[in-house]
Amino acid sequence: MINYEGGHLGRNKGCGLAGEKLSKNYQIKFSFPKINLFDCDKALKQIEGLKGNIFLGGDHSITYALVKGFKRKFKKFGLVVFDAHPDCCKPFKTVTHEDWLRKLIEEKTIKKKDVLLVGIREIDKTEVDFLKGIKIVRCNEINNAKLMDFFEKYKYIYLSLDIDVVDPKDAPGTGCRVKNGIKGNTLLQVIKEIKKFKNIKRIDIVEFNPLLDKNKKTITLAKKILQELI
Repeated sequence: MINYEGGHLGRNKGCGLAGEKLSKNYQIKFSFPKINLFDCDKALKQIEGLKGNIFLGGDHSITYALVKGFKRKFKKFGLVVFDAHPDCCKPFKTVTHEDWLRKLIEEKTIKKKDVLLVGIREIDKTEVDFLKGIKIVRCNEINNAKLMDFFEKYKYIYLSLDIDVVDPKDAPGTGCRVKNGIKGNTLLQVIKEIKKFKNIKRIDIVEFNPLLDKNKKTITLAKKILQELI
């Protein structure tokens, strides 16, 4: 569990509570590392050094640190990001949930050609040019061959899942809701299909906010997702 939410920019306060909520009622042991919640740079450095295969956030900026740590072991890998947003805004002073992917690319941690964005539908004008060269699968393309082709190409995959990729009707518990997202059941089916490749080596689930979760729809879906991935 990573309770860090220092990169949410005021848009999803409370997402740091998600890990503890999601980890209940599982037979496997989850760890709760102590993260410096008052210094963003120190926190991300701590997160970068964490060991493990499945991480529950927290805001999406944790993926920046987790990918950097992942590269220490796997030099060549594909990064698949399910998200309503590209997270490629012009960089802030410290890493946030709006620019973490752009920072990874600009710092040459990963190349654009090794990134696949799935489900994006809200793009800032500062991101348009930067997205050239990055593979994108839109919500209405989720069942086509482009996604599966990407998984076939790589021996190792890092999978990052921002819960706001799901349509708000199925997952209202997040701070950056965008309509016309992927249906919850569709996402579960896609996860079942990509699991068959057996090359997903690290996973994070981020941006779920229990404080915004109406009728517990989001936690119910998130637990199903986690169950599929474990």
